[in-house]
Amino acid sequence: CIFIILYISTMQFSIRKSLNHDFKQIMQIERGVFGLSAWSDHVMHAELNSCNRQYLVVYNVKKPNVVLGYAGIALLVSAKQAEIQTIVVQPKFRGAGIAKKMLTELIQIARKYEIVSIFLEVRTDNLIAISIYHKFGFVVVRCRKNYYMDGCAANVMRLDMLDS
Repeated sequence: CIFIILYISTMQFSIRKSLNHDFKQIMQIERGVFGLSAWSDHVMHAELNSCNRQYLVVYNVKKPNVVLGYAGIALLVSAKQAEIQTIVVQPKFRGAGIAKKMLTELIQIARKYEIVSIFLEVRTDNLIAISIYHKFGFVVVRCRKNYYMDGCAANVMRLDMLDS
């Protein structure tokens, strides 16, 4: 079980595996951040309950029922590959290192399964996320034009676990 306490400003945050009762808040964050591009309830429910996916949530220790962000990884163990499905932090909590901590945890999960490569897609206009991924050792391996509903392209990035 994952349990990490983060100190951000005067608040304590923790990361744990997502639970069924987190679904409603995850969807509220999903819709608030992604709008029309948000995953549907059906897609998110399938993601959270898939046997080869692991999802984490971040919450304030003093308010453990309030989800501040979430992240997920798909593990393709037989291929020794994984794909980060999403990392989302509520806008008012961005810049506090929460996404970096979740990314660190996702990488640790991949290590447990002896994953060799982790992939992800990120909007080419999301410079903050791209910068974070570069700091973790991810490199752009290709670009998918018009990947998102609004026409924005996506960078496909890879982290070679043997190099990190």
